[in-house]
Order: sequence, then C-alpha cells, then structure tokens
Amino acid sequence: RAIALLSHPHVREAAVFGVPDPKWGEAVHAAVAPKRGETLSPEDLLEHCAAVSRDDSTIRRSMMCGFVIGRDEAGVRAHLGRIAEALPMLGRGDPADILEGVKSRGWLVGTPSEVVEQIGQREEAGIQRIMMQHHAQVDFETLELIASDVLPQVQR
Repeated sequence: RAIALLSHPHVREAAVFGVPDPKWGEAVHAAVAPKRGETLSPEDLLEHCAAVSRDDSTIRRSMMCGFVIGRDEAGVRAHLGRIAEALPMLGRGDPADILEGVKSRGWLVGTPSEVVEQIGQREEAGIQRIMMQHHAQVDFETLELIASDVLPQVQR
C-alpha cells in the first residue's frame, strides 16, 4: 500500500499502519502528505491504488500471532517459561495473568485442541492464513507438537 501511495505523482510522503478493527482485529489505514501546492482526495488515492495495486478482493486475510502451546496445562506453562526467556518484556508475574494477557493480544494459547478451536474461530471471522511466531527458537519439541497435533486438524 505505501509503495502504491508513494507512486502517486502528487504524494510527498505516505505511511501505512494498522488500527483496531472489531471484525479483523486490525485494519489498514494510511496517512498521506501531498507535495507542496498539490491537493489530494481520498477518491484520487483510492483510484490510483486500484490502478497500480492488486485487487483487494484477491488479497488473503492474514494474521501473524505468537503462540503458547503444550500437551496439558503444565506444558503450556513450561512453554510460556521458555518464551519468557526470549521475551523478557512478558514479565515474571503470575503465569495465568501473562497467558490471559497474550491471549487478549491475539496469541493462540492452550492445548492442541484449544489452539485448533481458536484457529477455527479466526477462520470463521474470515482469516485465511495464520503465521505463527515461534519465539523460543530452539524449542523443537513445541514445533513437533504443532506438526503432529495441530496442523493435521487445520490443513485442508
């Protein structure tokens, strides 16, 4: 989007950013500064972007999110501990509070069946692709758990 906006002959600067959206979690918005002496309307920009960009209807609805998963509650908490080592900003408070906090920010949290359910909820909301951020880089056991217990249930 920013590249499409910047290619408009009357645009000096453009920034594209996400804002909260009740349906998608986040929607794309842009701030545009016209070149000196030029004026721009939203209609001009939309028309220009339509001419130089992909059709919005062909763009898949995607999201990127972190995840905390384990075979059971103890495994979920153990995985959270490994993530907290890589992401100290999560804090060292009550694990239940931390899990609730990351879940409220869109992370997938729970056992494989709970994560599959959360992925299904996102599919129902129109999300077509989920990119899961693996924060505990050397935690191959968790990747194997996802490969064996989550992916087979959500792949089509």
